[in-house]
Amino acid sequence: MRDQAREINLQLSGIGAAPQLLWLTLSALRCPLPPLWQQTGPTLFVHLTSGEHRQNHPLTGVFRETVRSLCDLTPKALVSQGQVDSMGWLLLADKHGAPYFYNFHSAQYQHHFPDVKEVGGCNMLRRGAITSNAAAHSKRLPTYVSARDHTATLLASGVTDAVGLEAASCPLRAMDLWLRPTLLSQLLAMGSYLGVHALDEPHNMWVAHLALCLPVPAAWATHVELSSGRSYYHNSLLGLTQWELPQWSYCRGLLAALRSASYPPTDPTQPYTPLQQRLQSLRDAMMRRSRVCNYVTALSGAKRFSASADVPGDSKRTSRERRVHAAH
Repeated sequence: MRDQAREINLQLSGIGAAPQLLWLTLSALRCPLPPLWQQTGPTLFVHLTSGEHRQNHPLTGVFRETVRSLCDLTPKALVSQGQVDSMGWLLLADKHGAPYFYNFHSAQYQHHFPDVKEVGGCNMLRRGAITSNAAAHSKRLPTYVSARDHTATLLASGVTDAVGLEAASCPLRAMDLWLRPTLLSQLLAMGSYLGVHALDEPHNMWVAHLALCLPVPAAWATHVELSSGRSYYHNSLLGLTQWELPQWSYCRGLLAALRSASYPPTDPTQPYTPLQQRLQSLRDAMMRRSRVCNYVTALSGAKRFSASADVPGDSKRTSRERRVHAAH
């Protein structure tokens, strides 16, 4: 990440730093090659028609110019995003699949949601990005109702708890984070849309990231209304149609069930959060199963060897036959 930021002349810390443009670094990392360009080495790119060779991405110059322009003048639409991303927080995932936050200013990493009080006045932390009528309508959607009732049943019956649900979401979220690290501004924007306030419910902000990671469910297809150009979603199996993405409606229902259940908030002063303890217990269980499988494999291998090597019995029978033959 830091290497890519230096490549496009973006300084993330120190004098003249512009961490609010961290999203440009992620865009540069994900940027595909232009037509007729091919990567022939880790840092070598060639144009198939002209034969031109470059030591960096062909669009690096475009990103450098964009960084220079945005450093000189930030558009009004990016002010709130810049305020949040200037804190330097980025959501990543470790090799075990556990999401964590990393700060490019202090090189600090933590598993709980960071404190955003210093940007509490920005638009991304306001409640309800949608109108109350739209929110009331979303609560009548079948995807919302099914997610709320199903999750509430699981929590009430003791099959799982809120930490277990968060741990179950980690594999999907980690696969997305390994490919696309998430900015703090993206989480706050999605949280504002879903109605999760980061100052009041930091322990539920993982649902906002889950909403960013979930794909459109099976049997749902995207359509466009010709008169307005708006996209809507239709389920051909159930005959359902709605404006909101079905996975976002699902996350609304999940939030409603989590709020109705008793869920103690995470204590940031603890070295390990409940999620980390749950993930560690899952990893320990996997290691124990792996050791048992290896032990059983070793025993079965030894058994197969002893069963197949029936030489001692044959040698005794041969000696007995020799003694009988000698007696006669």
